[in-house]
Amino acid sequence: MPRLSLAKGSLGIRARARGNWIALAFSATCALWSTSAPAQMGLTDAEACEEYLKDYNGSHGGRERCSQEAYTYVMTPSSHCSKALRIATEEFRAANCGENSAERKAQQKAEQAAAQAREQAARDAAAQSAADQAKSDALTPEQSAQAQKLFQQAFELLRSGDFQGAQRDFESGLAIDPANKTANFYLAETLLREGDATRARVFYNKVIALDPTSAEAVKANTALRTLPEFQ
Repeated sequence: MPRLSLAKGSLGIRARARGNWIALAFSATCALWSTSAPAQMGLTDAEACEEYLKDYNGSHGGRERCSQEAYTYVMTPSSHCSKALRIATEEFRAANCGENSAERKAQQKAEQAAAQAREQAARDAAAQSAADQAKSDALTPEQSAQAQKLFQQAFELLRSGDFQGAQRDFESGLAIDPANKTANFYLAETLLREGDATRARVFYNKVIALDPTSAEAVKANTALRTLPEFQ
């Protein structure tokens, strides 16, 4: 029994040693292949680098210009990229990828213009809402009933998918009762469905100006966040 146990132990040691040798041999082969792969594929160092950047560009939609991943690859000595490309990459990033780059400055300018446009739209809506509220407050019962009839027709047309008809009746009703929050909101929704995001924005802002705490204003704020900045 002792001899059998010893034999098993020896076999285990030999098996482990053989496994370690195989693992070491495999690692060395992989390392050798990785350094000589471009040559085996018939590519020069520069060509291998260009192939990588071409693949990266295709899979990342052109974002490689300021990508840290691509930059790291190009600048790594084992990447097969030429010295000239590394210098050009450094120069490009210095000019285009920092906080002071032309691209970043243009983006900041666009963001500032969009913020100013939003603020101006809100001011315009607030100025108009006071006059609209005064007109709605002075409606006679007959005028109010006429406006409600037009709004009801507009809702039915909107539900049926007749956006042009809905727009017509909402606008006719709002000409009588301009401070109706619900009608203003659904006119904005109608315009958006017709592809007129510019006018939709005006009426969403008007809803918010009329009563910032209303349910319609909450929905209008949500809708505004989905609109393109300059429409």
